Amino acid sequence: MDETPGTAAWWRDRLLQALNVRALQVTTLENYYLGEHPLPSPPGKLDPRAHVAARNAWRELTRLGVTNWVKLVADAPAERMAVTGFRFGETEDDGAAWRIWQANHLDADQALVHDNALQTGSSAVIVWPGGGDAEPTITCEHSAQVIVAYEPGSRRRRAAALKSWVDDDGHQVVNLYLPDALWKWRTGSTRPGYGRATAGGNAWVPRDVDGEDWPLPNPLQEVPVVEFRANPSLRPSLFGGGTAEFESVLPIQDRINKTIFDRLVTAENQAFRQRWAIGWDPPRGEDGLPDPNAMLKASQSMLMTFPGDPTEVKVGEFAQADFSGFLKAVEGDVTAMAAISQTPPYYLLGAMENISADGIVATDAGLVAKTRRHCDQFGESWEEVLRLALKAKGDPRADDPSTAVVWRNIEQRTWAQTVDALVKMKELEVPREELWSRLPNATPQDVARWQASQAADFLLTADPAAPVAE
Repeated sequence: MDETPGTAAWWRDRLLQALNVRALQVTTLENYYLGEHPLPSPPGKLDPRAHVAARNAWRELTRLGVTNWVKLVADAPAERMAVTGFRFGETEDDGAAWRIWQANHLDADQALVHDNALQTGSSAVIVWPGGGDAEPTITCEHSAQVIVAYEPGSRRRRAAALKSWVDDDGHQVVNLYLPDALWKWRTGSTRPGYGRATAGGNAWVPRDVDGEDWPLPNPLQEVPVVEFRANPSLRPSLFGGGTAEFESVLPIQDRINKTIFDRLVTAENQAFRQRWAIGWDPPRGEDGLPDPNAMLKASQSMLMTFPGDPTEVKVGEFAQADFSGFLKAVEGDVTAMAAISQTPPYYLLGAMENISADGIVATDAGLVAKTRRHCDQFGESWEEVLRLALKAKGDPRADDPSTAVVWRNIEQRTWAQTVDALVKMKELEVPREELWSRLPNATPQDVARWQASQAADFLLTADPAAPVAE
């Protein structure tokens, strides 16, 4: 590792080391989201003959016992978040920003950024000039492959950023983004992995690209990597990062899995009534142990008969297992998870009985408030992405500090409620264009098109001989 602070090699090794640690955390959180939860092992103190069978049965039951509630916790706010346009305060929008957005397929890919940030705590977007008349390139990056370093004492001023991945040939590749240049390296030989292994003794070599200088000058003169942080805090963090949406309820998820596993074990042993016998000596094998086949046959019989004096043998059966305790425990844990994560209970429990429209609004209040906080946080990041993209095009609106992101309506209202509200706003003489912008899913582009159509209709129907008001 280069020990000279501030050099490209020093930043590369430092950021890669931090990325290795974060990638392990990201993998754990993503596994939880995908339903691949940690599974317990069977007790070690088992008879060796029974351990293999017990282990297989245990693993099968633990897999069946996973019920993935945390996925719903992360998806609840994510499904309500969508950027629909941009507003400029000091300059007019001629559609350039939206063309950049559309050219980079961000109508669809923005959801990938939001999902990755909510699932793992952070995500990233890289902006780079397109060259010539081409639109700037905006790419959405995975949190296990990109990390950003900030200047000491700042949560926004970026000092450096790094992306690491493994190419098709098995070489580990890194791109280091500094304010003045883009440095590209690859390992000299192949190595397996997901981009988490450091170079070690495998020396880094420059990765030459035809037609590019090495290092490649950075025309933006600032780090073009923007981090999207979910649930950030004021705690100092040199490498940024946030908190996954469901991280606070992971212990509850593990507890639910354990309760369901216990229920499955009970069901496995109570699939039929368990019988008992006193005074019966089952057949034994050459090793002196009870014959398993005889034990199984006796347990499955509807009527058990035993040799010997019948007066010395007593038989009976255990009561049926009561599963209501397991079900109530899971329901109580899910309710606690809903309260802690501010997720409406009907999202998790899947039941809506006798709930009025006002009741649904009240139930959604926590989710709506939480989603708005996410939109505020992610909106600042999208504004920074747009600023870099406009700067790459030489557009003066890159310096407009009043640029804002327009989000799709977070609250879910019926058309009747929406129309009623708009009619009342019209009675208050709110401009028609403002009413249009408040229609569900209406974008700034829709409003601009309606304004143009209205203006065209006015010109077609206007009387040329009519006097013009001075």
